[in-house]
Amino acid sequence: MSEAKIFLSPEVLKRLRGGLRTRLQLSAWEELEKMVEVYLSQPEIEYCPGEHNCLLNRARKAQKVFVTLAVHYFLTGQDRSLENALGVLDQVCGWERWSTDAMRAGNASPLADFDLSYGENCTTLALGLNWFSDQFSGVAYERVKAKAVVWGMEPFLHFCQREHRRHWYGRADSNWNTVCTGGAGMLALALKREYSDWHKVIRHTDESFQPYFKLLERTAGGWPEGIGYWNYGMRYAFFYLMASGDVLGSPHPLTRAPGVRETLFFPFDFSPKGIGCSFGDVNTWSPNPFHHAMAARLGLSELQGHIDRALLALPESERWSGPWPKAAEYLLFHPRSPESRTRRVKKVQKRYPEMDWGILADQMPEPMVYASIRGGSTAVPHSHIDIGSFHLVMNGHCVVRNITVEKPHAEYMDTTFSPRRFELAEMRADSKNMILVNGVGVQHPAQAELQPVKVGGKAGFFLDLTQAMGISRDHKPAVVFAGRLFLLLGNQGLLVIDHVKLPFTGRVESRFHTPFAPGLDGTRAHIKAGQTRFTASFASTVPSVLSGGQTTPTLPEPGLHLLRWCTQTREHMQVVHAALFGRGVVRKIHLEIRREALFLDIPGLWLKPHRFMGGLRSFLR
Repeated sequence: MSEAKIFLSPEVLKRLRGGLRTRLQLSAWEELEKMVEVYLSQPEIEYCPGEHNCLLNRARKAQKVFVTLAVHYFLTGQDRSLENALGVLDQVCGWERWSTDAMRAGNASPLADFDLSYGENCTTLALGLNWFSDQFSGVAYERVKAKAVVWGMEPFLHFCQREHRRHWYGRADSNWNTVCTGGAGMLALALKREYSDWHKVIRHTDESFQPYFKLLERTAGGWPEGIGYWNYGMRYAFFYLMASGDVLGSPHPLTRAPGVRETLFFPFDFSPKGIGCSFGDVNTWSPNPFHHAMAARLGLSELQGHIDRALLALPESERWSGPWPKAAEYLLFHPRSPESRTRRVKKVQKRYPEMDWGILADQMPEPMVYASIRGGSTAVPHSHIDIGSFHLVMNGHCVVRNITVEKPHAEYMDTTFSPRRFELAEMRADSKNMILVNGVGVQHPAQAELQPVKVGGKAGFFLDLTQAMGISRDHKPAVVFAGRLFLLLGNQGLLVIDHVKLPFTGRVESRFHTPFAPGLDGTRAHIKAGQTRFTASFASTVPSVLSGGQTTPTLPEPGLHLLRWCTQTREHMQVVHAALFGRGVVRKIHLEIRREALFLDIPGLWLKPHRFMGGLRSFLR
């Protein structure tokens, strides 16, 4: 049996029983008690067979119930919580299938698969075997251990063999890697003295992890699957690293790998004031307790305070919600040290290398004006056709946002991960805030380099989208040139300039989506969010028209509102569009090109009539 407890050092147990001190700890305890009462009254793990990946949802529910009851037992010593926690493990042992795909194929063999459900079930069994080895009866322990070996260790080693190797093994940019291998690695640590091949599992886990952490080094902590899948993949990555340190007695080497400290700040960069501004599936994020645990182990006290403040900013109904046992794990992982203040950074212009995502903000972490911009490649898991798109947050409201896979706008279905994925409304280019040429946006796959620039003293990013626009009639390039420029106007707003040159006459549109119903007034759109007013003002070098509309998401729910800045006719071969999104009221702007120099006139305080040269030469080519 394991000599050391995963996540449960003597210091942690002492802290758990040392009383509750802060508002968040009390909030977590109240939620924990409510959940325990529910779980004690409903001991069976229930799930909906009609849901997408239903057996993964069952595995996740089992882990949430088990950890919640276990932590409640550690805090209170109540036998009923212990008995029901062990009952969850017994239910997992009775499951005849772990994989939804295997169930749909009618395959009940343990070797049918090793998918996310296996990784999550392995984690649950690992914690159970490690935490309660002394509380099990001999028969119950042997039953759980046998299930762990036959359904966890043996399938994992089978699918790690080169001839059977699954797609997730060694995958640098997929959450599947760490969920599957991290879960198996934790189970091997829990069986260290019981399973002779535990070291083989650890070797494969460490080998599979290496490319994942090498990618974090190259991206300076960025994660190409976005903030939602950052939480998922990193949860199991860091769980394994922390468990390895606890059981083997020294920190896992990857804990201090380049990119690890930086990645702990990544989700905050793409969720200003808790608003998801990421790209791809699951554009939502809230702090998860493993984040606290890693920040504590790396001595990042400032980040710990930042995490606590983000949790406090959430409504009580949302703070501990979700698929994970957040209330229990918060009590387990939180060091109960005082919050530290977060330093404010002014005039942020940050690009994540290799993945080419960028942010602009007047200040962080509490911006008045913030934009996230998507460069890079769509050839990554969970991507959409969104190269060149962006999100815009002003005064705490997401004024411009892509349609994406997040409720109420979408859900996972059989088509989501099928060959028809990119026919879904939430995936397509016309559902993103981007340039459309002759009715279509960038192709898939596509990529574009995000280039930091400064124009007229304003920080921004430039994207050359020429190749990303793909081909058109007669299999020839759709555009001669397509470029997009973003400029941050301090705490006043964001300027977006699109330049398109066509091989033949055609139609050009700059499309934007907003959750607020705009009022159109010529070349301006007035947007009201509560008591806050915003203005979108448009200009063009050719006759263009501003029109509205509403999107139709896959779910039968209201969509977003459209702002379409489109050429009146299709008789132009060169078009420059400008869109200025500002706080308050913005008067009409004027735009023209003279001798390959762009002249922009914005009445008011932000930019005086300016002749953009130098940094715009490539943009105006």
